[in-house]
Amino acid sequence: MQKTITFLTKTGLNWLKILFTPFALAYLGYYIYASRDLLGQLTTESESIYFAASILLFLLMHFLSPLVTTVAFRATDNNINYSQAFYIYARRLPAKYLPGGIWHTASRASDYQKIGIPVRSITIYILFEIFMVASITLLLGGLVVSQLSYLQSGWANIAILAVPFSIIVIAIFPAITKRLFFKNSLVYRSSDYFFSVLIIALQWFFVGLSFAAFLNAFSSIEFFNSTLEMAGIYIFSWGVGFIAIFAPQGLGVSEYVGTELFLSDLRVENLIAILASYRVIVLVADLILLTTTIPIKLRGKFIAH
Repeated sequence: MQKTITFLTKTGLNWLKILFTPFALAYLGYYIYASRDLLGQLTTESESIYFAASILLFLLMHFLSPLVTTVAFRATDNNINYSQAFYIYARRLPAKYLPGGIWHTASRASDYQKIGIPVRSITIYILFEIFMVASITLLLGGLVVSQLSYLQSGWANIAILAVPFSIIVIAIFPAITKRLFFKNSLVYRSSDYFFSVLIIALQWFFVGLSFAAFLNAFSSIEFFNSTLEMAGIYIFSWGVGFIAIFAPQGLGVSEYVGTELFLSDLRVENLIAILASYRVIVLVADLILLTTTIPIKLRGKFIAH
C-alpha cells in the first residue's frame, strides 16, 4: 500500500510539473512579448562587457558542480574523479530543459550507477543535492533579503524565517543520513559533507554575481539596489522557485518573487520580462559548456557506454 501511495504521489508530481511548464512559459512569454520594444532598446544600449562577465561567472558555477559531486561521494566512501563527474554533468545538461525538471538529475544518477557507485550512495547524493541547494540559496538570499528596509512584512518575515531553518537543515543532514542509511555500520564523513556545502555556497555566490552583472548591463535602467542586494534577491528568488515543486527550474515563480523584491523604476511587466531574459544568459553558458566539452574524444576515460 505504501509503495502504491509513493508511486502515485511521484507520478502525480511529475505530471503536475509537466502540465505547469506550458502555463509558466506562456506567462513569461506574454510579458516578454509585451516588453519586446523595451527589451530591444535596452539590448541596443546595453554594455556587452557585463553580459560577457555574466556568462563567465555562470560558467564558473558549472565548473564547480563536478567538484561538489566528487567531494559529496567521497563522504560516502565512493570515488569519482573530477573528469568523470565533469563529463557526466556536461553531457547531461540538455536533459534539464525537458518538461518536468527532474531529468538532469535522473540521467546523472543513471550514469553514476554505470560507473559502479552503489544505489544507496547515489540516493544520498541526490537528497544532499536537493536539500543543500534549497537550504543554501534560501540562507544566502535570506540574509540579504531580510535586511531590505523597504520590504513589506510578508517577504521580510519569510526571509528571516528561512535563515535559521536553512541552518538547521544543513546542520542535521549528516545525522539524519547516518540514521536512515548507515545504521552505525558505516561512517558518513562530516568533513567532506561540510566541504561540499561550502563549495555549493561558492557556486551560488558566483551565480548571484552573474545575475548582478546581467542587470548592470542595462545602464539606462534605474535599480535602487546595490550589487550585493541584486545578487541576494536573485539567489533567494531562485530558492523559492526551487522549492515550488510544481515549477521546473522555478519557471515563472522565481520571476514573480523577484518582482516583489526588486526596487526599480520599471513597470511590473517590464521587470518580469527582464528577469526572465536572464535565462538566456544561463542557456548561453550551458551551450558553451556543452559544445566545448562533448566534442573532446576522451569518452572512454570518463564513462562506459
